[in-house]
Amino acid sequence: MRFLLSLCLCLMQGGLCLSAQPLRLAFYNVENFFDCEDDSLTADEEFLPGGLRGWTPTRFWQKAGHISRVMAYLKFPVLVGLAEVENEACLSRLTRASPLKQAGYAFIHRESPDPRGIDVALLYNPYLFQPLHDT
Repeated sequence: MRFLLSLCLCLMQGGLCLSAQPLRLAFYNVENFFDCEDDSLTADEEFLPGGLRGWTPTRFWQKAGHISRVMAYLKFPVLVGLAEVENEACLSRLTRASPLKQAGYAFIHRESPDPRGIDVALLYNPYLFQPLHDT
């Protein structure tokens, strides 16, 4: 009986030690992370290939690469709050087709009332964090 009690205590302590590891969190204003497609519901024209900023697919992927490098430098935090993301398509490309793919992030995206269409998002490691709901 003492053996079982000792074993249970050791397992509980081990579990507590594992859960007490520090988790890395980050917030990153990605500043105008727009795709190159016109959204008729928002004022995103300056971020089109013919717009004021001359936004192109090459520039989009460069920005995605920069974001990926920052996350790698931060050792891929478990949770990353993002500001100024245009839409879910940008997040899908970032997490599935850029160098950030190696982190295995999932994301939650929230539309904002901003007229330009910039939104917020949460990147998370689904192996270390499970949202209770995303509404």
